Amino acid sequence: MLSSHNSYHLAPGAAINQLLSSPLAQSMLQPELFLPQAWQYSHRSLTQQLDEGVRSLELDVHADPEGGRYAQSAGLRLAGQSGVLDVPELREPGFKVFHLPDFDFNSTCFLLTDCLAEVRRWSERNPGHLPVVIFVETKQPGDVAAALGPDAVATIEAMLAASLLPGPDSLTPSLELNASGLAALEDEIRSVFDGASLLTPDNVAALLPGAGAVGLAEHLLVPPSNASCPWPDLDVMRGKVLFALTFGGEEQAAVYEELHPPGSPGALFWPVSSSGFDAPWPAVFYNSALSLGPEEAKAAGAPPGGLPANISAYIDEWVEESNQRAGEGYIVRARADQDTSKPPLCVPIGPGCCNLLKV
Repeated sequence: MLSSHNSYHLAPGAAINQLLSSPLAQSMLQPELFLPQAWQYSHRSLTQQLDEGVRSLELDVHADPEGGRYAQSAGLRLAGQSGVLDVPELREPGFKVFHLPDFDFNSTCFLLTDCLAEVRRWSERNPGHLPVVIFVETKQPGDVAAALGPDAVATIEAMLAASLLPGPDSLTPSLELNASGLAALEDEIRSVFDGASLLTPDNVAALLPGAGAVGLAEHLLVPPSNASCPWPDLDVMRGKVLFALTFGGEEQAAVYEELHPPGSPGALFWPVSSSGFDAPWPAVFYNSALSLGPEEAKAAGAPPGGLPANISAYIDEWVEESNQRAGEGYIVRARADQDTSKPPLCVPIGPGCCNLLKV
């Protein structure tokens, strides 16, 4: 199954690109953490991607209950332009879909409800389609500041304070999602998709009479074989949409666990584990990316945004991990190209009755 990463994404405009490639910016940025060249890609609309066979999408969401929080760009103001964005959707209340505030904010659909409505319309026009998996990643307040580093943040805010152009006086962090925020996120999704069109954990459990005795995750996490698949028959899942939640950290995962304790009904999302994070209650989705941390990349002798000489060893390790998880029954979302500064790789992931290749 093909999956796209940051499925809404449009590359930043020329002003942001010129700003981030300027000598001043390059002297301030942490090259191991802040790689604007990784943003130089644009996806087609969600509808076009689905028409072309993509069956798994990823949406980054930012809470904005009052509207207007992300309607300004510090990056544009630093680049010598008005920092007020002419995007009416950003002034409406509700969850927004884009990568990062201030610098990487272009999107094919800014409102989460608009993104989801586009998927729903496609689904209605294509009855009987394979299940569509939508990964939702909740962005955190410190994402941009952590990538920039404290010195760069201080310099940026001093420059903003001195600017005479309209726009924000500081960087705009994403809002932290508490229990009510996560509940609101579920409500927005349910406002677009009715229960009959969703594959929630409850819905799947109802299709698997044997799951009640051992628990849903335990029922699904079995080594796959050609003879059988622990998931419901594909025909009964056609035409439906499934949402998987990529947590912003352990604290947020704990908040969602409080909202929906393990074994209790009502959860909309399927939790996602990854190589650096285990969901606090059983997950059947696993996110696997070929990625080197800043210190690991530096120790391996890789240039910023580049590949170490022994990249083959990392590829082998990543493929082994992905195949191991698939062999345990996980639905693995595998990404071979961590950003556009590294060449894409085509790597078979299996075995499994279901697995995803992210492009």
